Amino acid sequence: MDNSFNKNIIRTLYLQKVRPFFNQPLIKIITGQRRVGKSRFLLQLKEELEKLNPTGNFI
Repeated sequence: MDNSFNKNIIRTLYLQKVRPFFNQPLIKIITGQRRVGKSRFLLQLKEELEKLNPTGNFI
């Protein structure tokens, strides 16, 4: 059985566009069609923020 649905595609271009807004008092809104990877992208953002601030509180 092929588990290709478990693959994580790192969205480096999107991460580069969002990084300048880290630690800014702005609300970031991620929009897009259904099933295009918005939730996975948010998990990648969370992982990156955790690396930058390991003692921070993340939901």
